[in-house]
Amino acid sequence: MGLSRRQIGGICVSCLLLFLVLAAVHALHSAKVGAHRAASAANLHSWGGAILFYREMKGEYPGSLQTLIDVGIVDDCPSLVDPSDEAAAAPAAGPSYAYVGAISKDTPQWTIIAYSREGMVPGERLVLWNDPAPTVDWVSEGDLHAPKGRVSLGKSYDAVAAAFGEILTPERDAELRQFYKIED
Repeated sequence: MGLSRRQIGGICVSCLLLFLVLAAVHALHSAKVGAHRAASAANLHSWGGAILFYREMKGEYPGSLQTLIDVGIVDDCPSLVDPSDEAAAAPAAGPSYAYVGAISKDTPQWTIIAYSREGMVPGERLVLWNDPAPTVDWVSEGDLHAPKGRVSLGKSYDAVAAAFGEILTPERDAELRQFYKIED
């Protein structure tokens, strides 16, 4: 004794409804991820604009992101905590972004000067480039850690160190190596 047409029709309708619900859940998740990525990029882009404004106003890069708050260029919004940084909710997690600090005005374009905390988006980080306009991009962890890749931390370290030239102190070099994840 097999299933009746009515039973088969009911099973088909149930499967179709399940498929539609799963598709809607996937679409909502994708939209949420896209919204978090856009908010993250907008937040770091705002910090980039503040860094460039400070550079134009003072003739040098700020020593830290906190400097931008201290001198009143930025109030605490956009915050130092990225909207999609779940780790930042932990006590003493610190800011969501790392910033290179004061660098030479001769540092070439397309040098990484800030990036988001590792793990905020699996396999990627948001980076801020030294550019005439605030430029942010999502870059894969693999590209960031490639020995001398086009968008690597190592290539950016080389560019910043070269721009400092002979005035690069051992202390500042150690800070740059830490920021750019250069192992001795």
